[in-house]
Amino acid sequence: MSSPQISIKNALYAAGILVVGMFLGFKMKGNLRYNSTGSASSNDAYISEIMSLVNNNYVDKVATDSITTTAIDNLLSQLDPHSVYIPPQDLKEVDDDMEGSFDGIGIEFFIQKDTLTVTSVIAGGPSEDAGILTGDKFLSVDDSLLAGVKISNEKVIKMIRGRSGTKAKITLLRNGKLLKDVLIKRDKIPMYSLDASYMIQPTVGYIKINRFSATTYAEFINKMKLLKKAGMQKLIVDLRDNPGGYLDAATSIADEFIAGKKKLVFTKGVHKEQETYYAENKGIFETGNLVVMIDEGSASAAEILSGVVQDYDRGTIVGRRSFGKGLVQEQYPLSNGGALRLTIARYYIPSGRCIQKDYSHGIADYRKDLSNRFDKGELVNADSILVADTINYKTEKGRKVLGGGGITPDVFVALDTNKYSKNISEVLASGLLTEAINNYYGANVTTLKQLGNVQSFTTNFKQENILLDNLKQLCLRDTINVKAFSNPKDVSLLKIRSKAQLAKVLYGNEAFYQIVNMQDAEILKALEAVK
Repeated sequence: MSSPQISIKNALYAAGILVVGMFLGFKMKGNLRYNSTGSASSNDAYISEIMSLVNNNYVDKVATDSITTTAIDNLLSQLDPHSVYIPPQDLKEVDDDMEGSFDGIGIEFFIQKDTLTVTSVIAGGPSEDAGILTGDKFLSVDDSLLAGVKISNEKVIKMIRGRSGTKAKITLLRNGKLLKDVLIKRDKIPMYSLDASYMIQPTVGYIKINRFSATTYAEFINKMKLLKKAGMQKLIVDLRDNPGGYLDAATSIADEFIAGKKKLVFTKGVHKEQETYYAENKGIFETGNLVVMIDEGSASAAEILSGVVQDYDRGTIVGRRSFGKGLVQEQYPLSNGGALRLTIARYYIPSGRCIQKDYSHGIADYRKDLSNRFDKGELVNADSILVADTINYKTEKGRKVLGGGGITPDVFVALDTNKYSKNISEVLASGLLTEAINNYYGANVTTLKQLGNVQSFTTNFKQENILLDNLKQLCLRDTINVKAFSNPKDVSLLKIRSKAQLAKVLYGNEAFYQIVNMQDAEILKALEAVK
């Protein structure tokens, strides 16, 4: 049996691979053009010749597409960790994620026991217009059965997404009763990049940005205006686990914090002329205490924003050293419908730092970086932070800052390696919390809606023990370890997570953060720093 710390280490390693996969090829929006200036060479000719000989003469049938993809991946692996080939079947989904919308019906769901259950209906979306409710169970989509056929999330997504204007016929179950089929007209569904925005204290605003997409800047300005109307004088920007995205989204937000015409970031590469981005506009928050939160999952554009704030001494960076991705990609279309996102430049923040960490030892070693950081104690001890760049960089006020491997925070917050015990991790990984919450919501929806808003819910909802009892019964049903329910620390955490999950069902994603942030040690440290 592995210890909790070993489990955390393995999770960090897996998270490292996931983060790399998430922001591979994220690029400057201005460079998202179909560039096809390549020309044939003798190398191209003999590669094509070899492929032709294999296709026409090899002893067995050859999966040419698979071989070609493997060859491309092997080629790109010799360059850098962030140049990547995107197959045709994946390109639209990748681009949709960065453009900030997709065509669909507007629900969030989970699959438990081969049954699709709606966990959230997007406000103003097609499903809300069609009368779909949280807790509804989908039995079929367009006469294709969902229940009892071991269907995957990926297959469901393909079934419910489609071109705007087309209709999906849904057979659904509500409170155990089969309803008449519902027609839902698909439409553009926004993918918001701000998870939460609210007044965390009477004069302190809080904004959590999950990525930098085409809509992030507009979302940010809208939320900032609302926070200022609510009396915001100080601000916390949470970039933890933000994998990056469009460069201009990050620089536009940085411009809102930095006064005067100052350099924000510049990019340069062997084949690309230097391009410099400046602060130009009168910002919405050029004065007032500012904290930016980062961790080992903050990368790329998230590092630009936090680095600019640090280099100009505009605010305090709180958390742990960021990922260390300082490469810029450009997208090139391919004749097969896929795309190549190729690294074309490095970016540098105002102090002159390039925050790209070393990848000279190969991609496999690069992907182990987070695991190595854990092994060396960096995630729990600031004195263990090591970076490759020994040059002394300085902020505008002369403070020494480190380069060559991410942004090192001004205020370090250790990773709580004991927060999630092995027992509680098993409960949360089972997915049964979602089922327990939806069961409770379905049975008590009328009473819950009488609580009004999230503030009233936070103060007046006192049924956490019932939520935990329901969750424990589901764990016993599915033979999940229930030791967490007898450990006071695990019970306390489960109560918070259960209440937050229920708040999300009732009031949306933002309500979840309003509750979990109340006992988040990193948030508490950020609140100390912003005073």
